[in-house]
Amino acid sequence: MEMQPVQSSSIEAIGYDASTRILRIRFTSQAEYQYYEVPQQVWKTLMYTASKGTYLQMCIRGKYAYECVVEKPKKEEPDAPKEEKPSKGKPKAKRTPV
Repeated sequence: MEMQPVQSSSIEAIGYDASTRILRIRFTSQAEYQYYEVPQQVWKTLMYTASKGTYLQMCIRGKYAYECVVEKPKKEEPDAPKEEKPSKGKPKAKRTPV
């Protein structure tokens, strides 16, 4: 399915397959959802409406079956503490037991 970039603060791209009536939305979070049995006119209105996020909330969410097909990437954990490297100074003399 070809995804078309859109101007929106919450939606990055939208795709639609008329033969299966599947609407796919990629959010700015990189999560992607598919909505099923969406009429072509709903997709067209979404593509041309000024506020895509509002239209999604009012006319699509809760009205069509959906599933998350690409989950939002998890934030990376901070790197584990690095092991201390030995200093590059003079090696210490070994002590021998007396």
